[in-house]
Amino acid sequence: MNSIRNARFLHISGLVLSVLVWLANSNNPTNGRTGAPFDGHCNSCHDGNNPGGFNGTVEVTGLPNPILPNTVYPLTITLTPTAGSPVRGGFQLVAVDGNNADAGDLATLNTQTGTEMSGGREYIERRGAKNFTGGGPASWNFNWTSPGVAPGGTITFYYVGNFGNNNNSDSGDRPIEGIATYTFNGPTEPVSASISTFSNVTCNGGNNGS
Repeated sequence: MNSIRNARFLHISGLVLSVLVWLANSNNPTNGRTGAPFDGHCNSCHDGNNPGGFNGTVEVTGLPNPILPNTVYPLTITLTPTAGSPVRGGFQLVAVDGNNADAGDLATLNTQTGTEMSGGREYIERRGAKNFTGGGPASWNFNWTSPGVAPGGTITFYYVGNFGNNNNSDSGDRPIEGIATYTFNGPTEPVSASISTFSNVTCNGGNNGS
């Protein structure tokens, strides 16, 4: 009898733990899952079997080409279903320079998004999923401030959008990744200056000095 009770307890405990993990990821996804060369991918949690035949597009808008330094850009990421009937969507995004180092500053505008640092890079992601109302798109707004310097002269955005079925688990979803690279119209190396020694300099007032 005790063995049966223990087995039931372990089974129930496993279910509770699974639900808690799902709820945590639903509100705050794991960092470093944009599909970038230095990152993992959302399909490490969302299995991507896609039995519902989900498909869609993921687009970031609001950036010119080239990008100017030290400029605030209001951005929007939009997930648009094109096949199947996904119920809810989410995203994660990171911006890097030509050395794959963190570029600029991502900033939230409301409680629908959040930012976190991981591996020296700043990620912005959804806080809770959004519904595809009537099969239409879901979008999130945020700001990005470009850096003053960008090694390599480029800024690349890596992002992934998840088209989910809202079955209270990570199974049956469809993560779709995207990448966009922009020219950076600013310094590619830190500005440096050196002061040499000058002798016999005539200053205002006629005084000479070094």
